[in-house]
Amino acid sequence: MKSLANPYLCKFINFLTAVILILALSPIVLNGEDYTPDQSLEEKVRRAVVRVVRFGADGKPSGTGTGFFVTSTKIITNRHVIKDGTGAAIISVDGEQFPVQGIAAYDQYLDIVLLEADVPFNKFHYLSTSSFLPHRGDRVVIIGNPWGRGPKTAYGKVIGIEDWKFVGKVIEYDAPTFPGNSGSPVFTPDGYVIGIATWGRLGEKIPHGWAIPYERVLSLPRGTIEAVGEWNKKIKNIDESRQYFESGKQLLDSKDYSPAITAFKKAVKLYPEFAEAWALMGVCKYKLGFFDEAVEDYNKALRFRRDFTEVYFSLAVALEGMSRFDEAIEAYGKVLASNDSDVEAHYRLGCLYVEMGNKKAAQEQHGKLLDLNPMKARTLRDYIEKKFSKPSGR
Repeated sequence: MKSLANPYLCKFINFLTAVILILALSPIVLNGEDYTPDQSLEEKVRRAVVRVVRFGADGKPSGTGTGFFVTSTKIITNRHVIKDGTGAAIISVDGEQFPVQGIAAYDQYLDIVLLEADVPFNKFHYLSTSSFLPHRGDRVVIIGNPWGRGPKTAYGKVIGIEDWKFVGKVIEYDAPTFPGNSGSPVFTPDGYVIGIATWGRLGEKIPHGWAIPYERVLSLPRGTIEAVGEWNKKIKNIDESRQYFESGKQLLDSKDYSPAITAFKKAVKLYPEFAEAWALMGVCKYKLGFFDEAVEDYNKALRFRRDFTEVYFSLAVALEGMSRFDEAIEAYGKVLASNDSDVEAHYRLGCLYVEMGNKKAAQEQHGKLLDLNPMKARTLRDYIEKKFSKPSGR
């Protein structure tokens, strides 16, 4: 039988195949330097990367992003990827779709969430991670789903580490980061995830992106798994609560304590576990002389954040003002257990011991202040000598 193949077309296909192979195996020029990707490693990472799809109230897809497995069933992505959704699903590199059971962990201040996926155990490879921050100039690789397509790979270098208000440290890099890349793993050439791609800047000659360091994932507070829809209802309340909180902070800074209390009350009504709002409401009440109510608010803040050192200090001051000295000593002890170099806590504790007539305990605080702050130590020493000096006889 006569072949129907065009010999010129066959030659062109062979030529094109050869070119593709050469390009695939050739080093990439990255900022003027040659860099040869590890194709087998990147393929391994690609198998752990998924597309995260958010569903709206009508049950239809309403947004998409990227996520990656960090255990056999748990996936990291950005909070904004699933925000306002009633449900979510993941789609593997092979096109298989699996439902998301819910939110396993999150932080109200960070744009990252840990999802629990309904997948067969050990079906997916999960990635190695690192809690170390990279250095300027370190190479990074990103695999994600830009514009909802992928997974696709981008290469870049670390520009630096920035410190953002209310966020903390973020990794800035020069690899392209587009909508749909949110939640992508940012990893080292040897395969360790160091960050989660979260923000990108479009329209720049040099592309920029920012990632939340992976170390922040390790500190996500774990709890019971919450369905995506129910979690989003709660988060909506938290977001609204933060608006009242910020308003209250501004009023507090302006010393408008009563209106500030009203704003903080609205914040905790929407989000009863808002420790910072309880704490600042306590500050306002203390300033107005409502010591009992301030102590109550401080204790509520500590109920939701046991590590809230600043609140222990404020609580101690309020208790001291109410002559509840034993409780004040305990609160100062909490402050110093967290930071034994807190000069003000040592000083106030020393003064409190003086008021209680405990010279030995006051002198112990003086001794600790000698190394920390000699001037403060001298002030405390003078106070001790004044209070415990014997009146001179005639």
